[in-house]
Amino acid sequence: MVSTSRRRGSIQSLLPFAIAASLLSVFWGLHPRPRGDLGRTEKAPVATAACLVLDRAKARLELFKGDALLGVFATALDAKNLHRLPPGRFSIHHQRASEDHRREYLLAYPSLELARYAQQQGWLEPGALARVEEAHRYGLLPPQDTRLGPAIRLVGGGLDRPKAGVIHLDDEDLEQLAPFLSAGVAVFIR
Repeated sequence: MVSTSRRRGSIQSLLPFAIAASLLSVFWGLHPRPRGDLGRTEKAPVATAACLVLDRAKARLELFKGDALLGVFATALDAKNLHRLPPGRFSIHHQRASEDHRREYLLAYPSLELARYAQQQGWLEPGALARVEEAHRYGLLPPQDTRLGPAIRLVGGGLDRPKAGVIHLDDEDLEQLAPFLSAGVAVFIR
């Protein structure tokens, strides 16, 4: 018969492996992640998922749930820097509070598609694509120090001071949108 102290020692030696296996299963998506878990994205359910469409030409943000258009919101965009809001499919990564806005949502930018295209065109520095791919693989915010620029932000604060890479809304509109803006919600820019 094995002594109790010997059994306890063997269980304690397996503890690091159990912890590592648990963490890897979360990274690989085998277990559901709680909201706000270390900044990783949480996918919205497909059947009830909302999505946003930013129409740069009309400076408006449309909210859809399925095929139904739920709302249209005026935006302020920096017309001189529309290249900082490139066309494509992105997603909301997380919400944070900022000093000059009550709420601020960061998009997972750059997307994999944009980073791969930029790599093909020779716009990205060596190793940047691998870092973007790794961030998306693990649900982390992509690196903000590539030549593609920092994250695209969705903010309140009014329509009177547009900035590059920022989608400005009135505070009331952002409050109305807030229930639909969770991590993983698709944002299409056209």
